[in-house]
Amino acid sequence: MHTGQRNRSVHFSASILVFFMMCLALSSWVATQYFAHALEYQDGLGEPFLYIGQRARIYQPFAWSGWAAQWLNTTGLLSTYVTRMLLVLCTGGLVSLLLGFFLYYRRSLKTEVPDDLHGSARWAVEREVEKMGLISYERCEGPLWKRKRTHRKASGPCIGAFDTPVGRKMMRSSDPVNLLCFAPSRSGKGVGPVVTTLLSYPHSIVTNDIKSENYELTSGFRHSAGSLVIRFDPTSVDQKSMDGKTRYNIAAYWNVLDEIRACTEYDVMDAQNIAQAIADPDGEGMDDHWVSTSYELLVGITLHVKYYERDKSLAGCSTYLADPSFTDPEQMFNRMLNAEHDPEGVMGWKDSMGSPTKTHPQIALAARAMLNKEEKERNSVLSTAKTKLSLYTEPIVARNTSRSDFRVNDLMSHEKPVSLYMVIPPSDKARLRPLIRLFITFLLLRLTSSMAFEEGKSVKEYRHRLLLLIDELASLKKLEQLQDGLSYIAGYGITAFLFVQDRIQLREAYGDNETITAGCQLRIAYAPNTIETAEDISKMTGMMTVKRQSVSYSGNRLGAMLGQMNISEELVERPLLTADEANRLSRDEMLVFNTGYPPIRARKFKYFEMTEFLKRARIASPSRISISYINERNQIACQWFMVSCERNDDSKNLYLTVNTYSNFPAVRLVVKQAHIERETLLEFEYVLCDTTGAPVDRALTLDDLHMIAKPVGEATDFDPKEAFEVHFVVKEIGDYKHFSQTGFYRDMSVFERQARKETRDLFHTFEAKEGKPTEPTIERVVSDGRYVGKVLFQTEHYLAIHRLNDREQVSLHRKSKLNKGGKVGEMVTIQYTGKKGTVC
Repeated sequence: MHTGQRNRSVHFSASILVFFMMCLALSSWVATQYFAHALEYQDGLGEPFLYIGQRARIYQPFAWSGWAAQWLNTTGLLSTYVTRMLLVLCTGGLVSLLLGFFLYYRRSLKTEVPDDLHGSARWAVEREVEKMGLISYERCEGPLWKRKRTHRKASGPCIGAFDTPVGRKMMRSSDPVNLLCFAPSRSGKGVGPVVTTLLSYPHSIVTNDIKSENYELTSGFRHSAGSLVIRFDPTSVDQKSMDGKTRYNIAAYWNVLDEIRACTEYDVMDAQNIAQAIADPDGEGMDDHWVSTSYELLVGITLHVKYYERDKSLAGCSTYLADPSFTDPEQMFNRMLNAEHDPEGVMGWKDSMGSPTKTHPQIALAARAMLNKEEKERNSVLSTAKTKLSLYTEPIVARNTSRSDFRVNDLMSHEKPVSLYMVIPPSDKARLRPLIRLFITFLLLRLTSSMAFEEGKSVKEYRHRLLLLIDELASLKKLEQLQDGLSYIAGYGITAFLFVQDRIQLREAYGDNETITAGCQLRIAYAPNTIETAEDISKMTGMMTVKRQSVSYSGNRLGAMLGQMNISEELVERPLLTADEANRLSRDEMLVFNTGYPPIRARKFKYFEMTEFLKRARIASPSRISISYINERNQIACQWFMVSCERNDDSKNLYLTVNTYSNFPAVRLVVKQAHIERETLLEFEYVLCDTTGAPVDRALTLDDLHMIAKPVGEATDFDPKEAFEVHFVVKEIGDYKHFSQTGFYRDMSVFERQARKETRDLFHTFEAKEGKPTEPTIERVVSDGRYVGKVLFQTEHYLAIHRLNDREQVSLHRKSKLNKGGKVGEMVTIQYTGKKGTVC
């Protein structure tokens, strides 16, 4: 940067002088050619230096001077041409002189101080967004002699949209970098980047689904695309089929103790990782004495339960610590000391004296440490450990964590991409936080445990990349493993997409020196709700340099005109986006920050704004079919698959999409349907066929995806438009010990789905007319229920009524179940006796 003179007027400018001389030469040449053209290029003008065509000739630029000297004093038409030639020359010279002075004047206004003195922040343009790999493009690139057409397709997590001259393009993060989104509540992050990413990301995903919204909107498409969908819901309970004989549970089980690699040198490491997550459920550290000592005990307990006790789960650990059969805690620890964890002695364990032992040395160490403590301290440590395990004693959570239907390694190593939804009801979010933290922590530890290298660089050992999409990150408190892992998980094929409401949440959970932001190369910001976050966003956009003009007037203020006006300019700094402007960002706007590039001012994108995404979101979620039995090692084993079903309007065939976790035994199909008029349960036998129509009598394999269910016989009474259930019954169960089967696919009637859609469409009309948001709650009609309200609308098959004091509470009633209908706006009372309703 130069200093000193404010302008450059004192410096010699060769460029202006050269330009002036060129303009004079051009004027001279124009005058010469004008005179030659006027005389029709006669031979008396002399010899030209260039011929163009048969008539046109090009003369030397300064030939006019000789012609003027020769014919200046002539008379007649020739004198007129000479005068015009000189006039053209003088006009050109005058224009050249004026243009030279103008350029010199402009140059004198240019300051030696650079325009980016105080900052060079600006918004990114289309080419820069393309260079970031955030939008797709196709164009010719390279030098003229070897230009080639380049095509790049952006893929990865969805971010938003960017407006270009050819239209709006979706922004997707193509590079394997972590992403962080600052989005306040109700700002559109759920229907925006979350759902659009889940509806388009082709690899494995893990997401915490607080309201089950993500699962309902995206699992159907991901299942149909060949991804193995897993729903882990610790609060899920069994439901029953139409006839009450078959149990159904969409959720899969996961037991962290099944992840311990027993009878290997890794068992203690796995147990310590589990115990640390349990002992420190809120990420506050283990500086507290009781927490650290309970951690040592939990390591020994988890290993002992894994190797020796019958209930090999965290509920089993809690039960062991509170087992009423122990009259004294010393009996518990002596049992750990004397148990044979390796009855065959194949592990080669040795005790402190170097003698062979069948008791696990780590378990013996933990038990002896407890026995060496004073009774009061021992009881306090034991009480602390029980408290840490209290969550897993709740019956529903205990059942859903009693065994494992999948392994953490399956997320990246299964033959199919895996889509894991951790569904957490908002009412249980705080209670289930330790379990979700345990799962995420163990996932990061297990999937980043090793890396292979070949030829001087790392090579991947996984089959599928993994997207870890965590909404409401701050609600999980401090995840130390995640914060540290952001710097290296990309090398293991894992990408984190994190969502928080603002920077305040991050600081509260991770402290003022949090590194979550630094670990995410791409940062997305919506209009903030707090001034602190707005100021942070303003600082992230950077400073720009702008010109500020000052104008002052002087003179007699009683005069008609002021005598003098002074104008001065100076360069000052200004944020590219002030905190106030950040707070006033449009609801449709968002900011994207990418390390090493200017910030991007982009647009939000919602899944229902694109026809293809809306079509994908309407695909029904799959159901889970599973069997459990006791295997040869006397352990509970499970086999399962996910299935979805689509109707065929032209026939009674059903189209199935099947994704198996592993090979599943051969099945026969039974379709159940309640007859609307007779109120009887009908059963129809179906046969499972492949896409060619050939019957499938074999076991279901990982290669199966699209299949067809065809009725055996006429199945005259079966109406595909009514609600039905598809049951998959294992053909041969003779070889299974303690065999149990759960699950079926259930679909509502086409008419009910239409009525529900019409209800929502009607309320959209209300919202447009009244100018205020309104959303219906559609109740399910129950037997022996009583419903009072006004008729809202009616279809061919359904009558919709709403409560008198609450229009949004709507119930749908099947007309064939009622003794009569009703008129729109009419007050009705519907009393059910069983499943039949009386309207009065």
